[in-house]
Amino acid sequence: MVKAKTCKPQTLLNTLSRLKKENFVFISMAANPQNDGEVKLTYLLALNENLVKLSCTTQTRAINSIYSLFPGADFSERQISSLFSLKFTGNPHLNLNSFFTEAQS
Repeated sequence: MVKAKTCKPQTLLNTLSRLKKENFVFISMAANPQNDGEVKLTYLLALNENLVKLSCTTQTRAINSIYSLFPGADFSERQISSLFSLKFTGNPHLNLNSFFTEAQS
């Protein structure tokens, strides 16, 4: 069963923290630029056969990193940051130019 939810950027970490306490695990995230300059982020989490698709739209090109809750999100955040110039505040590995340069090393 897939449950779709939305949240505001300022409630993202609290929402994901609650899901983590319920034993949901991070699966994936994706970014979708909108026509008005916003970026819609979609997070996919799972617990057994239950999936949560959490959408959050940022207007400022900056959003809190979920790395502290789900370290597996690091790669996705660095990739999205590199492709869309989106800043994930709190990710210690984030450097807007590091994703592709590290991959080529």
